[in-house]
Amino acid sequence: MIFYRATTGYFQVGCADGTGVDRLKAEIGQAAAEMLGPRFGLAITYKVAEDRILDRRAKRDTHVNRNELYAIFKRSGISQTGFAEAAARMHSLGLITQFADSVH
Repeated sequence: MIFYRATTGYFQVGCADGTGVDRLKAEIGQAAAEMLGPRFGLAITYKVAEDRILDRRAKRDTHVNRNELYAIFKRSGISQTGFAEAAARMHSLGLITQFADSVH
């Protein structure tokens, strides 16, 4: 077991059986969303978009083109000026994989 310090305490994570991984991922996602907030008003809207993407993934609907992604962002309340930054952050956090030359 490994212990990771987080904003709400420590998380016990088991590499062998995945114990605590989901709780740690949720904490990291929430912390990341809160860090984005001041720049584009994304604290809550980012989380809404993230949840919508995760819902699609849970349904095995894993391919989202750029237009669909931006539509999710728009429905989630993310300002259009924040679309590229939100996508970049989601990519860096491993929520999505985006390709720089992908425009669709």
